Amino acid sequence: MTMIRSGAATMIAGVALAMMLGGCAAERFNFASLTGKQQAAPVAQGGAPAPTSAPAMAQPVATQPAPPKATPAVWAPPATPTGKVTDAPVGAGVNVQPGGNEDFIVNVGRRVFFTEGSAQLTNIARDTLDNQAAWLKRFPKWNAKIQGFADDPGTDASNMTLGQQRAEVVMVYLVSKGVAAGRLRAKSYGREKQRIVRACTDASCTAQNRRVITNLEAAR
Repeated sequence: MTMIRSGAATMIAGVALAMMLGGCAAERFNFASLTGKQQAAPVAQGGAPAPTSAPAMAQPVATQPAPPKATPAVWAPPATPTGKVTDAPVGAGVNVQPGGNEDFIVNVGRRVFFTEGSAQLTNIARDTLDNQAAWLKRFPKWNAKIQGFADDPGTDASNMTLGQQRAEVVMVYLVSKGVAAGRLRAKSYGREKQRIVRACTDASCTAQNRRVITNLEAAR
């Protein structure tokens, strides 16, 4: 009888153990089916958790120094012509009022030059005289005195004659471009010392005296 009881107790204990094991397996099955994740295994007591790798530190990005700011250009007026205003190059005028003597000198050009011993107009001279004629027709309040000069080989008398020829050639050309003849007069100064641009024997100096100047005069 005692043996029967002992066997029954053993059977009951086995059944209970089987049920417990089955319950744990079912629990694991339900967790996996519901979450799609495996249940983490329990950490043994007294054991350290598995080490985890530290996140990588971001490397500093090298920065380029900012380029220096460009200094804005400062406007400056053109250099003031040296010497007499009447010798200023064409186009050098600053704030020149149109229609005045300075406008004619600076923006038109009142000088034309000739080759040695010649009273023939060059192409450059014609271009300048075209501008003079257009300006004189635009501003009829002005007349003009055409002044001829010469610094060429020969006597003073021959240079006076050559200067007159040069002045008359310029006057005729201006009239041909529409300037009224009554507004113009021609006069020679030859190579008068007081009117020579530069007194020297160099060709570059004497060439500047082989010229005609259109000198404005107020209309009468």
